[in-house]
Amino acid sequence: MSIQKSTVVGGVLFSGVAAILLFLYLYGFVFTIPEYEDGYFSPEYLRKYASVEQAFEHFVGSLASGDAADYQEVLGRTLTEKERNGFKAYLGQKPGIRKIVRRGSQAFVVADNGWGEFFEQVRGRWVFTPEDFGVNVRSLFAIKK
Repeated sequence: MSIQKSTVVGGVLFSGVAAILLFLYLYGFVFTIPEYEDGYFSPEYLRKYASVEQAFEHFVGSLASGDAADYQEVLGRTLTEKERNGFKAYLGQKPGIRKIVRRGSQAFVVADNGWGEFFEQVRGRWVFTPEDFGVNVRSLFAIKK
């Protein structure tokens, strides 16, 4: 292959990879960011969810009680219809935190029962973020502090 052809192939490959990364970035940071509700970001909620540990405790508590209103509070937003229909109380033993991995404004909590849960710092408080493709993309692009 000539140098000219390999340069063209390299340019096309680079452009393709750049386009894929741009699409992933836009998908993760523009199209899949939840619509948080201002009411869940008052000074009271900022204090209540000031740390990942506090957010995890409230998350577990909302699952144990089966209270969808408490779960919405942990999310910082209203449940979607699909989430509301799938929300059920957790009847097992209340898990504790084994490990927290922080990366920028994100945290991944590993519980002692094997759960792995994502949390994000949003507008001064921590919210539970159910895992989906958008969360995974944001995690991929997260900046270490």
